[in-house]
Amino acid sequence: ISGTSAAVPIASSGAAVWVQVVADPGNSNPVRLGDSTVSPTVGLRLAPGAGQMLPYKGDQYSLAQIYIYVVTGDKVSIVWAN
Repeated sequence: ISGTSAAVPIASSGAAVWVQVVADPGNSNPVRLGDSTVSPTVGLRLAPGAGQMLPYKGDQYSLAQIYIYVVTGDKVSIVWAN
């Protein structure tokens, strides 16, 4: 996913039992992960090349409620299982 310098949900709908987010190692800026309030200074900071695993959750994560902030020109990879 290419950045837009805006907080966006990782998907418009759906659910997952686990989610993995990885900031591209070539990024110039950190990626932020959180809820709809995520911004350049708010949310979990993922340095270039870092990742975050949201572990197995039996009642599932709502993909539309997990947001990322990625600066324009940077990228993030996201994978999940449902």
